[in-house]
Amino acid sequence: MIKKITINAPIQVLDGDTIRVLRQKIRLHGIDTPEKDQPYGTEAKKLLEKKIQEAKRLRIDILRDDKYNRKVARIYGQYKTKPIDLALFLLRSGLAWEKWSGIRQYRNLQNKAKKKKLGIYQQDNPIPPWKWRSQKKETNSPVGGETIEGGA
Repeated sequence: MIKKITINAPIQVLDGDTIRVLRQKIRLHGIDTPEKDQPYGTEAKKLLEKKIQEAKRLRIDILRDDKYNRKVARIYGQYKTKPIDLALFLLRSGLAWEKWSGIRQYRNLQNKAKKKKLGIYQQDNPIPPWKWRSQKKETNSPVGGETIEGGA
């Protein structure tokens, strides 16, 4: 069951696909944007901030909770005459990957952004954020299980 809410509270943009309303983190459904330390991560976050600031109001359709206790939702900004799905906007701008959305329009917009070489697709081989995170975990893990002890 979709829970629809309209909010009138401060919104903090945490990254290109996650916001915080009050104390609750809310993740955009069906997309993954570059991490903050990844190429185009800052651009994705700034674009989401801009679209949220420009909206007359936001509607959040909560779909489910994820394994990190975030709400997963489709978020719509109301602009002049029509609402815009913010995930679609990020995909159209080339600043997100479609991921597990089940929505054909998401995949189509991602493919159009690729063809036009928008955003992340200006790079020869953009690394999806889930691979970026995995590579970071591998490089940050201890090598060979060694433990270094210090002391006096």
